[in-house]
Amino acid sequence: MKKLTFFVVALFLLLAGCAQQTAGKPTTEEALDWVDDIARAWVVAHSHNWDSDAEDDGIRVWVELQDKNEDEIRYENIEMPILIEVYTTESKTLPREPERLVYSGSSVTRSWDKDAFVTGANGIRDIAWEDMSTLPTDQTYGIIYVTITLPNGKEFKALYDEARIK
Repeated sequence: MKKLTFFVVALFLLLAGCAQQTAGKPTTEEALDWVDDIARAWVVAHSHNWDSDAEDDGIRVWVELQDKNEDEIRYENIEMPILIEVYTTESKTLPREPERLVYSGSSVTRSWDKDAFVTGANGIRDIAWEDMSTLPTDQTYGIIYVTITLPNGKEFKALYDEARIK
């Protein structure tokens, strides 16, 4: 009886994993179909620790493409370049206004689930504190701007104005 139970559970897990891996992910051939559904880009960044000590080492940046209902667009094996810029802000009041560029870099996204915030994945870029040219007088929080270029050449921009930058 134990062997039969184990077999049924193992078979269920195997089938569930196969269904999860193939459901809802466009292939390269379907790339241009989903591009037309994109209405906006979304970005978020949080302080992150990527080594063995207890201190945060910098920020991790995530980007998503969303449709008109703000649902995430799913894609796989599609390389899209992303420009990332981080700015200090003039004051602590909202809305924050960009003051000085402290980081500019690039990255790529290839898959919605490997780069997505909701999956807890790796994001598109880790930016170390020392890679941002902040000054002691700068505010702790700044603004991140991203520009993502789609396979058809169209660009979407997004900003996150509550990013810890030091």
